[in-house]
Amino acid sequence: MSSQSAPESSARDPTTPLQVYLLGPPRVEWAGHPLPVPRRQTRALLYRLAAHLEPVPREQLCFLFWPDTPESAARRNLSHLLTHLRRALPAPEVLLTTEDCVALDPQQTWSDVAVFERSCAAFPPTPPSLLPQTLQLYCGPFLAGFSLPSSPEFEAWVIRERQTLERLYLEMLATLIEERTAHGAYEEAIAWAKRYLETDDLAEGVHRRLIQLYADVGDRGAALRQFEQCAAILERELGVRPLPETRAVYRAVLEGRPSAWQSPMAGPAWRTLPGPGVPLVGRDEAMGQLEHAFARAQAGHSSVILISGEAGIGKSRLMQDFATRLQNRALILMGAGHPGAQTLPYHPVAQALRAALRCGEKGTSFHLPFSLSPVWLAEASRLLPELRSIHRDLPSPPHSEPDQARFRLFEALHQIVETLASGSQPLVLCLDDLHWADETTLDWLAYLAHELQSGRLLLLGTYRAEEASAVGALRRALAPKGIFHELELAGLDFEAVLQLLHHLVGPLPGIQALARRLQQATGGNPFFLLETLRALTETRQPGGDLAGLEAIPLPDTVREAVHARLEHLRPVARQVLEAGAILTPPFSFDLVRLTAGRRELETMDCLDELVARHLLVEREHEYRFNHDLARRAVEASLSPVRRQLLHRRAGRALEQLDRHAVAALAHHFDAGGEVKKALHYH
Repeated sequence: MSSQSAPESSARDPTTPLQVYLLGPPRVEWAGHPLPVPRRQTRALLYRLAAHLEPVPREQLCFLFWPDTPESAARRNLSHLLTHLRRALPAPEVLLTTEDCVALDPQQTWSDVAVFERSCAAFPPTPPSLLPQTLQLYCGPFLAGFSLPSSPEFEAWVIRERQTLERLYLEMLATLIEERTAHGAYEEAIAWAKRYLETDDLAEGVHRRLIQLYADVGDRGAALRQFEQCAAILERELGVRPLPETRAVYRAVLEGRPSAWQSPMAGPAWRTLPGPGVPLVGRDEAMGQLEHAFARAQAGHSSVILISGEAGIGKSRLMQDFATRLQNRALILMGAGHPGAQTLPYHPVAQALRAALRCGEKGTSFHLPFSLSPVWLAEASRLLPELRSIHRDLPSPPHSEPDQARFRLFEALHQIVETLASGSQPLVLCLDDLHWADETTLDWLAYLAHELQSGRLLLLGTYRAEEASAVGALRRALAPKGIFHELELAGLDFEAVLQLLHHLVGPLPGIQALARRLQQATGGNPFFLLETLRALTETRQPGGDLAGLEAIPLPDTVREAVHARLEHLRPVARQVLEAGAILTPPFSFDLVRLTAGRRELETMDCLDELVARHLLVEREHEYRFNHDLARRAVEASLSPVRRQLLHRRAGRALEQLDRHAVAALAHHFDAGGEVKKALHYH
């Protein structure tokens, strides 16, 4: 079942004479026989037209093959290229042309990519039993082994298509692995899991599934070897150990405990492979706002949108999915901040712009139209030395004072962005995790927004709401600009959580009750939600009713994520948060103040900080945690002595504030070790 095997002949449509295979090494057939197409550029045009079997604007084809050529000359070149392609086809009428568009006749053309995408889009409700036939179409990466070095924009298109199709292929493979496992077809599931790892050997969830499957069929040796292979790959490529859950499965196999690796599909069919198969839900309104901003950019009105929300809320996912939607409509450049680069000036900007320059092993990525003055290119080469390998005669930048040098570099980068945005497609510049960007990067973004008078640029950035102070100066600088908009992502609502559960576990009994409990426990945070679902799959009893779960687990990954956020708090704010963690939500200002033992103004400052960092939510002068899992993580971090102390304080505070809350008084005094008082209120 190698990924290089040919697709089944039944997948082809015998009524279409022209058959174009693009998944794997490309080949063209006419009526079942090889069709030679002279000239590499002619073949590239055929591949572009066959990929989706949809009309392609002439303007887009001109930019794809001759981005630096004047439009009139590029259109003449395209006419000549179409003549060559028409001559290569046994039936010239297969090539359809109008004044604006070019296409292949879909009634006479079959394309493996078009069929593959159509089949994937139809699932569900297409039965999973049809997935193997669809997956057999994928014989390798899109246009494997084919390149067109003279057309860097074509090379960039190939890379984008290759990534999209590979992601789609892996999504379908993950679905099929789980479907075969659910039906007890372990040998088939093993074969498909091995095929998945041929494409993405860093997918630890698939390694773990394969270890479990080998154990299910009684091949203990293969299970142990699979873990060793997984550990070696993760160490070599990422420098990390396998996750605790993977090591737990390995230990179970090693110790011969079959119950520990029993397939979770013995009960309800939980899909436990997170990743590309998880749909984006509950973000239609946000996606609509981004689409509207892009439409304005297409019309020549640039804009800047900053997407904010707590860690795990889905900011990066939203931006990435939006960029994927724009693959053939925009020039997309992406960069990101990260903790280790906070002292590196311009890091996310340089990362994004290098995508316009880099000539990597897989071919040239985006091509930068160099209609810029050598003066600005020379300035930009301070940050992007690759420019000098392209323009070897660039002058040396003049020596100047630091402030002047900074201004000249600011303007040079601005000129590059404006040049990129002036091409045939709008420029979408995506900068992720700006809360980790250096101050110089944020200053340059403010400068860029100030200089944008018009153009076709959409600048997207993301930052964590709890780290808003890191981008505060940028937001203040952008606020007066009419081109600036903020998009804050909230947690998923009940309907979105239910939609996600339907995708992950299917329409099982008790799913609505589980969705409601999960939404309340996680606050709709997608990361917390998925991690909790993973924990449920590992702790549930086979055949157990979802609605009958006694408790929602607190996954280690969620606990660690919350603890990482606590490290940024002032000690006094953390003390107030810990006091709130042992109180029944919602709790009042006076109750948490007395429980924490802090002064009024001090407590108010702390609560403001905790709300700003999205750890607490304030409604009608009362407070509660943003989600219950965060509260439980904070409570679990308390030492027994401190937990007991806080409960005693809470009991004494309630005696002052509300002596009628007898159940809460009994609970706090009992947990605080004051048994007599607890009995008094019982």
